[in-house]
Amino acid sequence: MAGARERLRTGWDARLALVRDICPRGARVLDVGSSWGEYTLLPLAAVASEVVALDVDTRPLAWLSMFAAERDVTNVTTTVESVHDHRGSYDLLRCTNTLQLLSGTERVAFLSSFRRLLTSEGDLFVDFYTPRYLAFRVRYQKGLGLRLRLVSAARLALWRHTLTVRRFQAETGAVGLRIERHVDSAVYDRCREHEGNDFSTPLGRYFAAFVVVRDDGGWSKHGYR
Repeated sequence: MAGARERLRTGWDARLALVRDICPRGARVLDVGSSWGEYTLLPLAAVASEVVALDVDTRPLAWLSMFAAERDVTNVTTTVESVHDHRGSYDLLRCTNTLQLLSGTERVAFLSSFRRLLTSEGDLFVDFYTPRYLAFRVRYQKGLGLRLRLVSAARLALWRHTLTVRRFQAETGAVGLRIERHVDSAVYDRCREHEGNDFSTPLGRYFAAFVVVRDDGGWSKHGYR
């Protein structure tokens, strides 16, 4: 809990800049896999009209509720359930550090649920680490034990089991979603570097971040497609 409190106190400017880039003011937001609320509490709650923090683990949500009460944040509610069971309609869904952990079948199911929960003009913000992250863990990450290096090397060798940008594009299209834009790397990288990631190695960036929209045909928010 002490580490969570420290993360809430630091890096505020970077997280707020990212939220302002992806979240319209006054939006209704669902934070999928919110954990203890690093993004839910301060940056999202400062911009959105309502934030629903969804997670399957009760303990981090209890921390989130406590942190919200300490900071007099009143527009955040929590729910313990799977995204597949959740009902509602949202202007923005946020899901980070999750999709690369799922199998292809599970990921498509998640994306289908995301589409169902989005308003017709809503946005989905997602990120995931690419195979370069596994190479980073094998070659450059400091303090990583031998077992985890070997696991990363094995996953990297089994390329078909890792999430790539091309695979993600195909999966979003299969469920009626479409990548609207890449998230500005400078804004996003500041948040990731604050979390301890190192993009200064020869491998460069090893995360991909996108705003995804429903692909219903016709006009999008940024013109005809």
